[in-house]
Amino acid sequence: MGLEQVKQEIISEAQEKAEKMLSEAKKEAHALHSKAEKEIKEYEKEAIRHNEELFEALARKMVSGARFDGQRLLLKKKEELIAAVQEKVKAKILALDNSERKKFLQKLLQKARSEIIVDNVLLNEKDLRLLEGLKAKSGPLSGGLIAQNKEGTVSVDLSVEELLESARHELLIEISTALFAKE
Repeated sequence: MGLEQVKQEIISEAQEKAEKMLSEAKKEAHALHSKAEKEIKEYEKEAIRHNEELFEALARKMVSGARFDGQRLLLKKKEELIAAVQEKVKAKILALDNSERKKFLQKLLQKARSEIIVDNVLLNEKDLRLLEGLKAKSGPLSGGLIAQNKEGTVSVDLSVEELLESARHELLIEISTALFAKE
């Protein structure tokens, strides 16, 4: 075997190895490419699924928020209606003529006397002349009365505002049912 032949064999062997390595590298590159494509498709599926879950969660959150806002607005409107009814009742009480207002004040005074020994009464300026035989002073109330004991340490607030507020708390369910029964 000559040097040229050995050289040729080495070159031939090197070419075979190079072709074999190139073929294996191509196979490996193809396998890696296929694996990468498969992983990309899986990632895309996972991203789509994740986005759908996020969208559904966001939609649920928005619906829940809208329901809450709707309930809050409805409650606000109901409160406004109840307050309007309360104001109308107050206006009717304050619009009573003198004889009716006197009867109303006498009933309030009787109620106050059932709770304390009344010595002094605070009234609205225009009601001072309606109750006789009492120590009565003008007070900061639109109607009704505030009765006090002799020492001024105990008082019974029967002002129109207090009466309406007490009635509102006591009758809130009944008022709501009467106003909003059709819901």
